[in-house]
Amino acid sequence: MGYFLFHGGSADHCSEDRIRGLCQMLPRKPEICTGSPEEDYRYGLASLAALSRDRPGWAARRLRRGDWYVTTRPVCPDGLRMGVRTVLWGWAPVTAPDRRQAKALSRFHRIILTEPRSVELLSRAGVKKNVRLGPEPAFLVERQLRPIGNAFRQDTVGLCISPAAVRFEQTPGLLFYSYCHLIRWILKNTDWQIAMIPYCAKNSCNDLLLQTAVKQQFVGEDRLFCRTDGDCRVLRGDLSLCRCCVGTAGVSAAWSCGVPGVCVGAGSRVQGLADTLFGSGQESVVRVDSLKREEDLTARFVDFLRKEDALRRWLEVSAPRYRQWAGQWQWCG
Repeated sequence: MGYFLFHGGSADHCSEDRIRGLCQMLPRKPEICTGSPEEDYRYGLASLAALSRDRPGWAARRLRRGDWYVTTRPVCPDGLRMGVRTVLWGWAPVTAPDRRQAKALSRFHRIILTEPRSVELLSRAGVKKNVRLGPEPAFLVERQLRPIGNAFRQDTVGLCISPAAVRFEQTPGLLFYSYCHLIRWILKNTDWQIAMIPYCAKNSCNDLLLQTAVKQQFVGEDRLFCRTDGDCRVLRGDLSLCRCCVGTAGVSAAWSCGVPGVCVGAGSRVQGLADTLFGSGQESVVRVDSLKREEDLTARFVDFLRKEDALRRWLEVSAPRYRQWAGQWQWCG
């Protein structure tokens, strides 16, 4: 019996997070079938698993009866051998699947979703068999601290600014100017530092490019600094040193480290995770398409600060409990 994990490459550190977590949940070392083995070698996944390039038809040739095929892509591949058990993990639909999509989803042997809203949407489409609610594997990934130099000398707000969220903005450029407005407010009204922390270094979606553009608006401001790229463990280490954070993908990683924050996104997965951790994630999630003016994100951050201490105390209880659930959860048999 073999275990095969499919993903697009570790430069997307959310995908790296999930793969590292899944490796800890499996009873034996898997093979990772990746769209970018170069990235996975660079970020150290080769120490966890065998790596191979994900090519069309690869699974049909290699997998055998009893193997587990685990993917985050909502399309079950054609041509798999009989007896291969297919698992869709952590996908989050935006709307209920249509009839064609529901038929494709029903081919999976198991569908494991990490928040209740997705379970409800699939149920509404008639996809109920073998659908289970499960934990986010990324919560099992441990942080690693790297040399910090003069960074994190005092209270620091982490910013995970990502172009991945730009496509959901209602006005072109609004997200960029919203972050600039937030930075100006923090610099003017507090003595905190601001650390811009990348959580995706894909050529097609490189957080470092947008963060560098933001930094250029504040030349000479030594309380605003950029952290370099690293694997998801060292980026978690950076996030764990912050008092709170604001941004896209990295915020859920901060929550798993006990750091409260405001996630600026559009998907249902993070909203479901916030609801699970906080009871209600209203203060911790801002939809990009809800921002109408550049002042709106700052206003939501100010509202968040009023409950920051309470949210931190909540995470001190809920994050370890969620991590324990992920570590003990049996899914593959």
